[in-house]
Amino acid sequence: MGNEFQHLTVGGVISQAEYEAIGGHIFDSQAEGDILIATAADQLSRLAKGAAGKILTMGAARPQWDDPATHSASHENIGGDEISVAALSGLLADDQHVIDAEAIAAIEAEATVVLSGSLSVTDATASTSKTTGSGKFAGGVGVVGNIWASNIGVLSTIGGSGVSITAMIPASGTGQMALEFIQGTGTGAANNMSYSFEYQPASDVLRLYSRDIDGSATAGAIFSVADGTNDVVFSGNIYALAALDTPDGMGADGEQLTSGGNNVAMDWSAAGSLREFKDIHGLLDPKEALAAMLSAPVRLFNYRERQADGSHAITTGDTLTEYAGVMADEAPWAMHHHGKIVNPVNTLGYTVASIQALEARVRELEAAVA
Repeated sequence: MGNEFQHLTVGGVISQAEYEAIGGHIFDSQAEGDILIATAADQLSRLAKGAAGKILTMGAARPQWDDPATHSASHENIGGDEISVAALSGLLADDQHVIDAEAIAAIEAEATVVLSGSLSVTDATASTSKTTGSGKFAGGVGVVGNIWASNIGVLSTIGGSGVSITAMIPASGTGQMALEFIQGTGTGAANNMSYSFEYQPASDVLRLYSRDIDGSATAGAIFSVADGTNDVVFSGNIYALAALDTPDGMGADGEQLTSGGNNVAMDWSAAGSLREFKDIHGLLDPKEALAAMLSAPVRLFNYRERQADGSHAITTGDTLTEYAGVMADEAPWAMHHHGKIVNPVNTLGYTVASIQALEARVRELEAAVA
């Protein structure tokens, strides 16, 4: 054997001084830097010093000298030697705990990092460029629970010229998705209110919805959009606090906002009377005007809520009042808008011309009597 820990050879008899001497025991082949280890249950032996830079690790049965790279590989791959942050006692900033670069490299190499607890970051490193900060992710961030933040900003300067915030559910999903704004905690206190912009797959409706969560249990839709359409349905009154603009402009005093028909933009219109608004073609014969008015029956009627086939009816909106007037097919000269709506300009014009015709007849009769 070799390297045993043994008594120093002093001859046949050991004196008191030799027995008590500091150098009374020695390793076989002892050298400076050697270490005492137990190589068996009843044997102490020498572990020769390691080369410069080597570290002492435990082998299968006894200590041994290892390369630092070999030791660090056991930390990265085996997974049984995780770093305990609590055990470091606040010394993470000390240079002897070289974990920052290695930890960053390990995280970046992983496709997925799972945190069983929480990830807390400080805004002390936030940059005004919004491209760096205490938390930066080059790819997507998946969250199963809630995200709580004082501010969430999305800028088009990050990742291209356009950005979007997308919420997705399976094609067969029936649960609603909502972006909700809550005032208060919803525990029944006064002035607790919730507004949610939500999509309801079950009814194919996108809507803005308000809920009173102060305990009064009142709620209601503000507006909704049917799936696959451009139709917006307002559930309450519409109030304009500023000028109402259209593709035709904002109109002039006295003009009315008029429908242009199905899927046609509304425009402003009125029976303008200034000469510069018109191309003049000639004069209406008073006798023809009088004949047209005398031939038109004046009928008494009520407006229907809808036409007989259930389609929309153009009315004054008052179905209770009994009106006296002409029918479009019996007085086409008094109609416009495809012969469906009374033409106030023609009505006035034919009335004036008819009065002129009657005035001429009166003068003829007066002349005859004289």
